[in-house]
Amino acid sequence: MNKIAYLIIFTILLCAACKDESSTPTIPLVKAESSYTVLKEQDVTYAEGLGHDGSSTTPLAIPLKLDVYSPDNNSSNRP
Repeated sequence: MNKIAYLIIFTILLCAACKDESSTPTIPLVKAESSYTVLKEQDVTYAEGLGHDGSSTTPLAIPLKLDVYSPDNNSSNRP
């Protein structure tokens, strides 16, 4: 083959390799179900913050709360 044929083939391969795939979003898939159940402890107070009601300038102590999710087993082979 001549140089022009090689150049055309190289250009086609280069364009195919440079295809922009970042414009199509990929959705991660779950491959397996979890092997443990999850315990949920709701409204655990971890600190107090300061807040104001609408009519007073005196700060009020407001409990800051969170939910705790933990596995219901003692396995060490988990993320």
